[in-house]
Amino acid sequence: MFDITQAILIPDEKLILDRTYQLVIDNLEDDERLLLMEWNSSLGGRKPIAWKVEGQTDYIAPKLLSPPELVDG
Repeated sequence: MFDITQAILIPDEKLILDRTYQLVIDNLEDDERLLLMEWNSSLGGRKPIAWKVEGQTDYIAPKLLSPPELVDG
């Protein structure tokens, strides 16, 4: 069983096209900081979680196939 947590992050300001952003959380222990990294097989090690802003701003809401439902807690 995996311990899964989801967070929705909302930027304070508009993100800039073609810029890469990295997730940073202050005041974490070393073992918690590892959770903010992903494995990169080409580097043979971990790298920070990051996203690159591409394309145009998406203003279209997703179409749900069914209503959301609470799975746990």
